[in-house]
Amino acid sequence: MRAFVLFLMACGATPEIPSQEVKQVTPVAALVEKKAPAALAFEAPAPWGHNLPADWTASAARGGMRVAQFSLPGATEADAGEVVVYFFNGGGGTVQANFERWAGQMRVKGQENPLDAATISKVERGGYTYNGFDLSGDYIAETNPGSGERVDEKSWRLIGTIIEGQGGPWFVKLTGPKATADAHAAAYQAWIDGLTIGGTN
Repeated sequence: MRAFVLFLMACGATPEIPSQEVKQVTPVAALVEKKAPAALAFEAPAPWGHNLPADWTASAARGGMRVAQFSLPGATEADAGEVVVYFFNGGGGTVQANFERWAGQMRVKGQENPLDAATISKVERGGYTYNGFDLSGDYIAETNPGSGERVDEKSWRLIGTIIEGQGGPWFVKLTGPKATADAHAAAYQAWIDGLTIGGTN
């Protein structure tokens, strides 16, 4: 190749040296779609983030069964309540079984079976069934399922909704000091009523 170039130069010709292709290197960061940090991945997945009360704060869901989680302000930070949306790949059991389980997380004065004191409702809407549960008392749920260790929170309220239908069921649960839950009960129900699951409500 060098001899050929020298020959061309001797003849007065200007050799054409093939230029090497310059490849533009794009930073990896520019190729990756920017996404929210993993800790925020479940802040407000549709439809749970729609029609959300203004004073509710989304937080990272703490586990695979929790698909959405919200903090509800109370009179003090220690009085905050919580709304959690659960989804179980195995179905999660019947409505009645879950109502019994929720009732077992409460201690109601004068009630041997707390479920007898619960307010139960059922609404059909948009092809889905909304099964409501509402019970006040002392909250004595296990700290972790199967642990045998229980909390003992005096004067709490548990408001729950089991939503049955295509893609479900989902289990929605509001827990917190009774004063806090009372303050958010209407907003909770408005949020449930405004949910759009499967494009309809």
